[in-house]
Amino acid sequence: MLASHHVSATTPIRVAATGRVRDVLAGRVRTATVVHAGHDAVYLDVDGFCLGVLSRSATAVPCGLRTTLASLAEGLATPTPPGSRARVGGGSLLLGGARLTVGRVVEASVPALPPAAARRAARALAKVCPPLPHTREELPAAALTLLGDGDPAAVPLLLGRGSGLTPLGDDVLCGWLATVAAGVLGGHDPARLRPVAAAVAALASRNTTTLSATLLDCAARGEALPRFRRLVADLASAGPGCAAGLAALLEVGHTSGHGLALGLHLALDLLQRFPTERTLV
Repeated sequence: MLASHHVSATTPIRVAATGRVRDVLAGRVRTATVVHAGHDAVYLDVDGFCLGVLSRSATAVPCGLRTTLASLAEGLATPTPPGSRARVGGGSLLLGGARLTVGRVVEASVPALPPAAARRAARALAKVCPPLPHTREELPAAALTLLGDGDPAAVPLLLGRGSGLTPLGDDVLCGWLATVAAGVLGGHDPARLRPVAAAVAALASRNTTTLSATLLDCAARGEALPRFRRLVADLASAGPGCAAGLAALLEVGHTSGHGLALGLHLALDLLQRFPTERTLV
């Protein structure tokens, strides 16, 4: 990884990314369009996949290229406002006069939640998680009840709804999808994930932003932010870091951390109320 300093147009920036994001860069060469640009993050639309370029202090979304740059303004040779074009493929991203390549592959999967771990996680979260009334008040109560039951009718009521760069309703869905995916990996009945995930896949591209649609797809695959993954691991072991881990998650974004925490709570409750595949045999 390069140290944080200004780079010339001929200096490559090596980044960390998930295997899936590495594959996006390794694919065919095509044009990408900047859809959001900030001090710490630039997001590009690559054929419907939202690819992030992140400074070292940006939220480490699973669809991002993680740099060690103090800020993207310092690291990229030329500005990249929304509408700017970039080239991605053949193993690199050409953006703002710099060439970004993946030097390290990182993990983004939420740890598996077998039934016993899911029960511990639900109990541990109940002890440390506040009621999140402001988060709940911003979204339809009926939609949260439906999602808590794994009903896909919740999806059109939540997609694209609420405040934040990623709308709050999407954040709740992300937390729910990633948690239930972890439960399925641990042996819970996949029938509880499929209808909601299928509804999200069918509706997200038309009902929310490209970034949210990509993060929802990642969540359905069990991929999430490092802070979310660490909290799930702490909750599953009922470790002493649960309260601190929740506090760290709640600090993410304007509303994102709160939405993810609410989705986590609803999903853990669902995993308690339905049998696993193994118990059905």
